Amino acid sequence: MRALLVSLTPELQRSLGLALPAHGCGVEVARTSTEAFAFLATSRHYQLIVVGEAAPMIGRMRIAAPTASLVWAREGLSLAEAVDATKSGAIDVWDGAPSSQRLEAALAPGPVPVSMRRDPIAEPNVVAHSLAMQDLLRVLARVARSDVPILLTGETGTGKGKLSRFVHEASDRRKAPFVVVDCAGLAPGLAENELFGHSRGAFTGADREAVGRFEAADGGTLFLDEVGELPLPTQQKLLRFLEEGEVERLGEVRARRVDARIVAATHRDLRGLVRVGAFREDLLYRLEVMDAHLPALRERADDILDLARDFAAATGVVGALFDDAAEALLLGYAWPGNVRELRNVVERALVLRTDPAARVGVDLLPPRLRAAASRPAPPRPESSGPVDSADLPGAEVFDLETAERSRITDALRRYPKLEEAAAALGIDPSTLWRKRKRLGLG
Repeated sequence: MRALLVSLTPELQRSLGLALPAHGCGVEVARTSTEAFAFLATSRHYQLIVVGEAAPMIGRMRIAAPTASLVWAREGLSLAEAVDATKSGAIDVWDGAPSSQRLEAALAPGPVPVSMRRDPIAEPNVVAHSLAMQDLLRVLARVARSDVPILLTGETGTGKGKLSRFVHEASDRRKAPFVVVDCAGLAPGLAENELFGHSRGAFTGADREAVGRFEAADGGTLFLDEVGELPLPTQQKLLRFLEEGEVERLGEVRARRVDARIVAATHRDLRGLVRVGAFREDLLYRLEVMDAHLPALRERADDILDLARDFAAATGVVGALFDDAAEALLLGYAWPGNVRELRNVVERALVLRTDPAARVGVDLLPPRLRAAASRPAPPRPESSGPVDSADLPGAEVFDLETAERSRITDALRRYPKLEEAAAALGIDPSTLWRKRKRLGLG
């Protein structure tokens, strides 16, 4: 049996460090939330997690460790704070060191209450520690419960594939199939057969009927990656499906009803393709009922080090990986390959380092990163726009930077001390300091 202590005061950490072993429980300590999530990413099982950070961290921990006994421990808690922590998933709230009875109750195994079961709003496979990305996930989780099409836009490597699976897992279709179609990889002339299937005798060699991807996704989600690469005739059939919920196999004249939710993704400018006649305008309007734009990694620099640690933790490497100079280089790089490129850099560093206990230095980073450090940073391209959900009843128009600026401004106004504001936001003070500086908030 193990317990994880996260961001506790030195007094409470010492107290629990002595009490827990007496109850047969090993103790591991995470100084920050980032370290805690790195521990959890190694698939370690904790019977008890005691958190000293603000209430929002309770919700994130509950999602990451749905079966653990989760406790918020901090001196001077108000009744309102205790209620909020309980609603977020805490089984108990300790105002200081707990009694032996309360500690035993927290360590006792038991069923996870409904309010504390896994919430798909922060699917662990989606790495999103920044406030802006967390807010984007919340919007998508809300939309996921409907059946409206979703169009994910953004540069190559920003994580559109992972986000499409997040939408599926956050929906009521999570137990049904999740079918992926790489539209750019469909062989010329075979796209319709791949997507819609065929009947026996539909063409030479069709000696048996075949089910297409649409029918395979019946009841679930169909992810159309790089939807801008679909040929125009196939676009027409996709439009019909979105309008009528029907498909026709090649060689058949009768329509088949299919219940599949469409999530499409592209790195291309679909409106530009419409202007040159390469993409149907009416199809674009149907796909972008919910248009979610994923920012490039250079536009969410506060996530870079957290992402790097998460990639390392996935291989069993916990804690800080890069030294200060290497971290500075990572933060200053433009990341044209986005999250995918960062993952490759982390994997390369892990392979090349000879001392597993030593931090990775600049010498183990790819030459292109070192070369880029001596050149002026390229201009940031204009964003293709905020998430636009105006066509969805009750949904708000969502802009990543505006939302982040608003939340940080509000926290800094309510809590004059940087540490208190960071605690209210559920992030480290150093992260808040960088965000405040980047947004020009003082």
